[in-house]
Amino acid sequence: MATHQRQPYSGMEAKLVIAIDVGTTFSGVSFALLDPGVVPQIQPVTRFIGQREPRGDSKVPSIVCYNKDGTVVAAGAETDPDANHALAEMDDVIRVEWFKLHLRPPHLAGSQEFEIQSLPKNKTPVQAFGDLLRYLFQSTKKYITDSELCSWDSVERNIDFILSHPNGWEGKQQSQMRKAAVAAGLVDKSEALERISFVSEGEASLHFCLNKKPTLHNERDGILVVDCGGGTIDVSAYSQTIKGRFKEITQPECLLQGSIFVTCRAKQYLEQRLQNSKYGSKDEIEAIASEFDRITKCTFNTPDTPSYVKFRGFNHNDPEFNIRSGRIKIIGSQIASFFEPAVQDITRVIDRQSKTTVNVKTVLLVGGFARSEYLF
Repeated sequence: MATHQRQPYSGMEAKLVIAIDVGTTFSGVSFALLDPGVVPQIQPVTRFIGQREPRGDSKVPSIVCYNKDGTVVAAGAETDPDANHALAEMDDVIRVEWFKLHLRPPHLAGSQEFEIQSLPKNKTPVQAFGDLLRYLFQSTKKYITDSELCSWDSVERNIDFILSHPNGWEGKQQSQMRKAAVAAGLVDKSEALERISFVSEGEASLHFCLNKKPTLHNERDGILVVDCGGGTIDVSAYSQTIKGRFKEITQPECLLQGSIFVTCRAKQYLEQRLQNSKYGSKDEIEAIASEFDRITKCTFNTPDTPSYVKFRGFNHNDPEFNIRSGRIKIIGSQIASFFEPAVQDITRVIDRQSKTTVNVKTVLLVGGFARSEYLF
């Protein structure tokens, strides 16, 4: 059986390649040190600035916090008020999430209404993107130097960057991301075209799967990669050429049906259900929706069993609204309805992508949303 092996780096001088994935809800970084004659090893960044303790997490929230003047006061792991007590003490903090969706192309419209949080008046989506990139780059530099993986001085002037983006993002979105990288100090403007490259979510996910499961290199039928993220679902079909490379066999697709929209639908349901209760305030709804997003959405696996979303202490009860011991009961079929638009759209696109000239026998479900047992 043929196996795939990464080849030694053939360049003449050491180089560092940093790949950054700014997701709608979470972001991550990986890197590879390219030494002449040495087989490169891809490594994830597992410690970020502001983390309470080294936990080996390879991703951080895609959140930036600003003061009212638009100055960054926290980003990524720093935005956790339980870990960042200074942040918890600040007044008028503007917490910005989902800003990546501001950059989406016009044709990538959602099949449901949703609200993207507005930015501070003196901030653009590109600037917010750059503020998070700056934090991720600083965390990467610190991780590499603290781990003594290489001398930073030896590669600082020879770093290439790879930025990932959803399928369907084109020249305009790439140009905006490049501007954000320049503003973040990753590269000088004069070198941006040369040192920054882009990869679609579909292609990045394919390489991830090939790295994790090398036997896929022996697959001669089509491979369908379904990357289920926080904001988008990216679906791409590939087949292997005679030379062992992979090529797209149909136009890749992108759906605005990521996991955040499950939470959006849950929040809309809660607003209607609790509008006449003492738990119908904006803050209460946000607290319940946050707990749903953090636990219920991830653990839900069958419409036959109800879920109980904790949001208050044990002494809070309201039988009229099925609230007992600080937990609200939501029947399983109702929660399933929050997932259903995503399930239907994903199934429809998989069917469409599978109807190619190449027989597709392998479907790879990846991404944070793919961890949902119910979605799977």
